[in-house]
Amino acid sequence: MGQSIDTSRSEQIKKGTLLITQGEEPRNIYYLHSGAVEILSAPKEFEGLHSDILVSKSKRVGIIRENSLISGMSILFSEPYTKSIRTIEDSVISKYPIKEGGFKNIVFENPSFAVTILGHLVKRLEESIPDVSK
Repeated sequence: MGQSIDTSRSEQIKKGTLLITQGEEPRNIYYLHSGAVEILSAPKEFEGLHSDILVSKSKRVGIIRENSLISGMSILFSEPYTKSIRTIEDSVISKYPIKEGGFKNIVFENPSFAVTILGHLVKRLEESIPDVSK
């Protein structure tokens, strides 16, 4: 599935760290090497408020486990995040800055990484089908 994920960018992230805040513009693509994160969703009226308030009004809608892309459910990384992401275990995560143009820019600059990202997004969609049907 395209290029492998660069582990030289990885760092330890403590349990309870908010990586992505719903309503924010995407700045990074995250890759979860180990650990777990939860996907949180709040009503739109809480977007833009302090992250503590937003999270307190959020419900868990999914969990992402190791060896997965973390996207915050932003369409092609060019729209604001539609979900928040918080670590629920100590985790090892790599962070890749997103330049202007989102995914489209990644396709032009690094096509093999773009294919890797798409593969992970398809995997995420397949894994989320049981959650949606609940």
